[in-house]
Amino acid sequence: MYTYKSKLEGTYTGAKIAYVDPGTGENHMVTVGGGCRIKEINEEADSVADAQRKAVSALNNANKGDTTFSGTVKAKRELIASRCVSISGLGVMDGIYYLDKVVTKVGGSGASVQSFDAHRVGYRMDNSTVLIDEQPDNAEGESAGDYTVVRGDTLWKIAEKMLDAPTRYAEIYDLNKEVIESVAGERGKKNSSNGHWIFPGTVLQLPNLE
Repeated sequence: MYTYKSKLEGTYTGAKIAYVDPGTGENHMVTVGGGCRIKEINEEADSVADAQRKAVSALNNANKGDTTFSGTVKAKRELIASRCVSISGLGVMDGIYYLDKVVTKVGGSGASVQSFDAHRVGYRMDNSTVLIDEQPDNAEGESAGDYTVVRGDTLWKIAEKMLDAPTRYAEIYDLNKEVIESVAGERGKKNSSNGHWIFPGTVLQLPNLE
């Protein structure tokens, strides 16, 4: 008997962390990865390299539990906690898994069985693309106005189309977090997963043009 779970909630495609330049005192936002599900990291960093390291570490830790697999099988000597095993022949469950926990029991007939909990070993970000944006105290620029979400939109696409800068999608989310989360709740979602879930008809305020 096996139990397989795969989730999107709580996993991320990128991360961002604030960084203060020790030489100039300027505030910067360091972003690694991309996409619409961005993890905001509330930690101090003293350099770009330190910010990148902390962002990558937090991202990998958050994503390591995106797919879990547990079950009970006939005892095998190779099933030892902290090892990686390859699972095949089970369709969507196939992959490389890290054994988090293995418990061996002897049944009434004398045969041994093992129950295990494991998580799939997915892509780990090592060499990430880093974006560094200066965060001015008072943003100046012409307002880009409002935008009404249509079917097929993502914050990344909206930022690319309206601001000519897809990496500014996080600004759109931050500016409209309340309405995005409210609409997601109305549509039966626990949350928007940091702007991943947006719905047609939602009116979003756009940040200033650069």
